[in-house]
Amino acid sequence: MQEHKPLTQFVYESLYADVINGVLTPNDILSENALTERFSVSKSPVREALVSLCDDGVLRSIPRVGYKVVQITPAEVRHLEEARCALETFMLRRSFPSIGPREIALLRQHVTALLNIGPPASRYEAWRRNSGFHLQLASYSGNPYMCGLLDRTLRNCAQAAGQHFSGEHADRNMDGRNHIRLIAALEARDLPLALSLLEQDARQIGSELQFP
Repeated sequence: MQEHKPLTQFVYESLYADVINGVLTPNDILSENALTERFSVSKSPVREALVSLCDDGVLRSIPRVGYKVVQITPAEVRHLEEARCALETFMLRRSFPSIGPREIALLRQHVTALLNIGPPASRYEAWRRNSGFHLQLASYSGNPYMCGLLDRTLRNCAQAAGQHFSGEHADRNMDGRNHIRLIAALEARDLPLALSLLEQDARQIGSELQFP
């Protein structure tokens, strides 16, 4: 399996990007044979990538049919956002006392580097940039297990946004401005504001869906 890892990751990320960018839509069916031809690889890395996508809730295996793109319902969006908000705010409360100039400088470097690159080329790229910032901030908690849970939750949130919105709605708050405000709150040692900004970011899909 080790030798398949780079190919497996390539297939995984390519299919995941297709889901986020709307190339693959809910209930689309994928087959191993078609994907093997598309990526010009053997079945092993394709199968491994498909299994991983199923494990992450992006696809669902249907025996004798193929792999179906999972539809995320509005109720599931609410659950995802509650989970993301709980994870991120807990980790920030835990790490806040130890976040100093070095940690803030790394966050600022992340935002500055992305702003210098220019606008993201796709919805997938926009969410990848956003996730990178949040995972960097979460890493300060020193809890890799919770960071792993957040990574998966962020991926599912990206999938939900890709399904429910397109264009500017899906990319809202992806330009770095909210991250700059969050960094300023950390510099000012304003934990309530930092937590509020994190929660706004986490609940942006639900606010568009106007949950009761």
